[in-house]
Amino acid sequence: MKINEYLNNTYKKWLYFIVSCGLVLSISIFCVNMFSLCVCFYQHKEITLDIIYKILILNLLNFILMLISVYNINNLDIKKFERKIRLNYFLISVFPIVFYTNYPVLLILPFISIIFAAIFENLKDMKFFYTASALLIIYYFINNLSNEILEMVNVIIAFILLNIIYKISKELYYMIKEDNSYIKKILKRQNNLQKKLDIEPLTKLLNKRSLYRDLENLVKEKNKFSPCLVMIDLDLFKRINDTYGHVNGDKALLELTRHLNKIESKNIKAYRFGGEEFIVVTRNLDISKVYSIIEKMRKNFGNIKHSYLNNESITFSAGICKYDGTSEISKWLEKSDEALYQAKTEGRNRVIIYKE
Repeated sequence: MKINEYLNNTYKKWLYFIVSCGLVLSISIFCVNMFSLCVCFYQHKEITLDIIYKILILNLLNFILMLISVYNINNLDIKKFERKIRLNYFLISVFPIVFYTNYPVLLILPFISIIFAAIFENLKDMKFFYTASALLIIYYFINNLSNEILEMVNVIIAFILLNIIYKISKELYYMIKEDNSYIKKILKRQNNLQKKLDIEPLTKLLNKRSLYRDLENLVKEKNKFSPCLVMIDLDLFKRINDTYGHVNGDKALLELTRHLNKIESKNIKAYRFGGEEFIVVTRNLDISKVYSIIEKMRKNFGNIKHSYLNNESITFSAGICKYDGTSEISKWLEKSDEALYQAKTEGRNRVIIYKE
């Protein structure tokens, strides 16, 4: 698994957790407020517009915000979106404190945002939520100066809890940061090992193992043009090995690799299939364009005189086959091989397009 993919999956899990908590919180507050509304109506026999605004509209907005968050988790950049969700959760926690200054238990709601900031390794948000929570406690105290001494006890308890949660969150922050750093190192090593397993040692091209994996992914894609597979084989390669030795034979393979590297792009990828055989896979290119690219490479490659081969030239033959959209990958390879065989039997040093 790639590092970014792993971290995105981890972030997504935490985001679902936060949004779920936000939904539960908004529903819980709504239920409590509705209960308070019923009590208010029972005692005073009237409901003012101010109360309706504070209870119904506020909670409805909170609930809508959280539903939007649930919908957007899979559609937005998670790294940018997760901070918005944390801030939204904090605001949902703050609103009841601002409007209901006679419920000290609500003071602990914003503290949860500090823990969430720690989970997402965001020290700045932790400090911001800590400062904002402290100001909310002071705001609550100012609004209850005329009440009993019990309110002072509530404020002191809230400050103590705030500092305990902040300290725990800091420890959690450093612990998660250290663990994630370790996980990143492991995944990086794993990715490097995966790359080594996908590379053919001599030419440094992708190997047969990666070819089959890429072909499986390629046939599932939807492109303007069907993907093409080009099978390339050096002509009379055994004679080169027998006459000039395997070391010089490897040089010939590396020379062809150099030409393949020149044509590689986001739509063209080269592979070492085995021995003197190479594969070129193209996506989103018309087969006539593919033919033109391979034919040009064949001419350029055949015009070179190699000093290590007594100034002889080397040629290759190639067979091209377009994917028909239904066949198995093995059948696709077979058709490319048939086109290559036709090029060999017709005199070598040519490019043939497969025809049914």
